Amino acid sequence: PPNIPDQHIHFTETDESRTLQCLAYGVPATYSYGPWKHLSYFGEHIRYLNASPDGKVTLPPIANRMERYQDYGIYLCTASNRVADSFGNSFQTGKIFVMSNGPPIFVKKIEHKHYGHPGKLYNLTFIVYSTSEIESYHVKSENKEIAASMQMIPINSTMVFHGTEISVETREIVLSFNTSIKSSRQDYTVTLCNGYGNSSFVVYITSVPVDEVYLRRKRNRRISEDISESESIHGQPVPIENIVYQTATQSVSVRPTPIQTSVDVIDYNRSSFIQEQNAIPLTGQLNYADVIFPPSTTQDVVHIIGIENRTVYADVTVSVEATSLVDSRNVTSSDEEDFVEIEGLQNYTDRRKEQ
Repeated sequence: PPNIPDQHIHFTETDESRTLQCLAYGVPATYSYGPWKHLSYFGEHIRYLNASPDGKVTLPPIANRMERYQDYGIYLCTASNRVADSFGNSFQTGKIFVMSNGPPIFVKKIEHKHYGHPGKLYNLTFIVYSTSEIESYHVKSENKEIAASMQMIPINSTMVFHGTEISVETREIVLSFNTSIKSSRQDYTVTLCNGYGNSSFVVYITSVPVDEVYLRRKRNRRISEDISESESIHGQPVPIENIVYQTATQSVSVRPTPIQTSVDVIDYNRSSFIQEQNAIPLTGQLNYADVIFPPSTTQDVVHIIGIENRTVYADVTVSVEATSLVDSRNVTSSDEEDFVEIEGLQNYTDRRKEQ
């Protein structure tokens, strides 16, 4: 049977005509050839190619020279002289390793808009495919060279070669440089160079927008709006979120005062809430609030609960009169600074008794 030695061939982006030859050696020296297979270097199938009678294959032309890197891979050719080997196979296989060299290719679409802090160090990360080493890099802004450092990490990525997604060896690049302090927005041109050319892209870095603190759920809605017909079930009020908040800069030393009472809901005055825009949830602390129930003859036990019935804070029997009631709103002491506003509390009759 014929012997087909492996070959290593290098093309560049300037080579428009690319032809491979299946070199077979055997006796008799009369061969027939099968179709060629194009594989990735990870062994993934890319395409089939038809061979000429003399064992050659001409790779289909690629008009865009920047896309000729897709011819990179392993090409398998088969040849037979009708003499079988010890396994009974008359067709033998040879491998041609093709390097299709060119400038660096940026694997994924690079976003043009980035956020950073003026005058601060910025790390620009992207992935590049290159068949040769990255020899140099440049970062420019307003036609001036920007001092930068680069880190490269070998990683595997996926790219599309001739319509088929395959695995390829790539590099993750991290360019670190200080952003301009002159403007809140600045354009930067990044250039990478290897032994076959260079590739560039442009990004602009703008100031990081002021973070908006999410103060509280349904912050602009009154409790009365929460308990609408669409949110009520058979006339029962929906549990109201009762997250405790405190300003980020100082404590709120005001006890909330009930402004209305009803069988269903106690609403709290929000006018005493200080610096609402800076409010943040309190966690891991003990917080207090005064809750006053109107006189009632009902024998039902009233529950103080959290949103979605997650937490039962207290069970209250409203038919029993307290022996004494201290109006804590008139008490002034240093302990008042322990009190903060509660988003809302609700009287809720256990529905399980009604079912």
